[in-house]
Amino acid sequence: MVPLHRQPAQTRSALRRAAFLLLFALLPLGAHAAEPARLRGPWTLAYGLRPELSAQGGGLGTQAAYRYRFAYGLAFDAVGRGGISRARVDAGADQFYLALGAGLGWESAAGLTDWSPRAALRFTHVHHATLESWKGTPGANLAGDSDGGVLHRSGAELALGLVAPELTDLWGQSLRWELELTGGILPSSEHFAWTTALVASFALDRVQPVGP
Repeated sequence: MVPLHRQPAQTRSALRRAAFLLLFALLPLGAHAAEPARLRGPWTLAYGLRPELSAQGGGLGTQAAYRYRFAYGLAFDAVGRGGISRARVDAGADQFYLALGAGLGWESAAGLTDWSPRAALRFTHVHHATLESWKGTPGANLAGDSDGGVLHRSGAELALGLVAPELTDLWGQSLRWELELTGGILPSSEHFAWTTALVASFALDRVQPVGP
């Protein structure tokens, strides 16, 4: 092999250009390695579908959730949902409902790229009435006015969930999907005396960068 200093000037110039191009091509790799680590932040927003079965019917609803993690894996856990529950026997008893729930949850400290189990105990309040009643007096039903035909009932539910690893980065936050199995009781309601549901949601986790 001819020593570099004895090679023609054109060859040395070509080698220098090749070295420069190789260094330029490797720069993105170095920049990627220097990116700060990403940790799961304090809050999560989720929205999904909620098929359910109840004491006297079953149907489909949607659920929005907000969770705020504060210490030792504990979290404030809140949900809002609505949907239609078809009565098994009397079609005239089909129900439309709106519900709120809030309570204390627990979430694994797993990272954004790990499976993360969670659980929550919530107290719930539900406004439900027949579809005909909602058509006739929607405002009164929403406000909980019994004169409009709405029933407002309180109860509790237990939720067990599993959050999947990160799907992608969305607006600088972490998009994931999650499943939640719930079992609830509403003792003073005949239609919703007990309810079980499976919620499938997309979840947006707050991302907290760390490092320099």
